[in-house]
Amino acid sequence: AQEKLAAERLAQIQERAQAELVQAGLWAEKETEIAQLQATLQDAIGRAVGLEAQLAEMGINQSLQREEVVKAEAQIELIKDILLRREGL
Repeated sequence: AQEKLAAERLAQIQERAQAELVQAGLWAEKETEIAQLQATLQDAIGRAVGLEAQLAEMGINQSLQREEVVKAEAQIELIKDILLRREGL
C-alpha cells in the first residue's frame, strides 16, 4: 500500500515538474516574442522618424519651388510688358 502511495506521489511530482517545465518554456517563448516585437517597434519608430524628416524636407522644397514659380511668372509678366512697350513705340 505504501509502495502504491509512493508511486502515485512520485507520479504527481513528475507531472508537476513537467508542467513547470512546459510553463517555463512558454514563458521563455513569450519573452522572446516580446523582445522581437520590441525590436520591430523600434524599427518602425526609426522608419517613421526618417519619413517625417523626408516629409519636412519635401515641404521645404515645395515651398522653394513655389517661390521660384512666382518669381518666374513675375519675370514673364515683366518681359511681356517690356515687349509690349517696345511694340508700341
